[in-house]
Amino acid sequence: MTLSSRNWVIQPAVFTKADVQGYELQVLAGGEATLARSTLVQLEMSLLPLYETAPSYREILDFMAQHGFRLIGIEPGFASPTGALLQADGLFATDAATRSLQEL
Repeated sequence: MTLSSRNWVIQPAVFTKADVQGYELQVLAGGEATLARSTLVQLEMSLLPLYETAPSYREILDFMAQHGFRLIGIEPGFASPTGALLQADGLFATDAATRSLQEL
């Protein structure tokens, strides 16, 4: 079963969030129809390798850019005992939504 194989009641999807411990790209690739209906997407991004399966934050940024999304915000997440940021949630918006935000 993939994210897009479900018959979700809410359409179009406006906000999609995935926090799947290093499987973000697999979930997004399996849910491209849902991603195409989304305006905003929130994803956990590892700034340093924490999981074997986890993509780098750069891979997530590239994937989202290839699908018409731009990073518009970062929410700090998990940090090391020394305070170094290890993970953050990235908020992505479609290019069209980003242009609309710039007009506000």
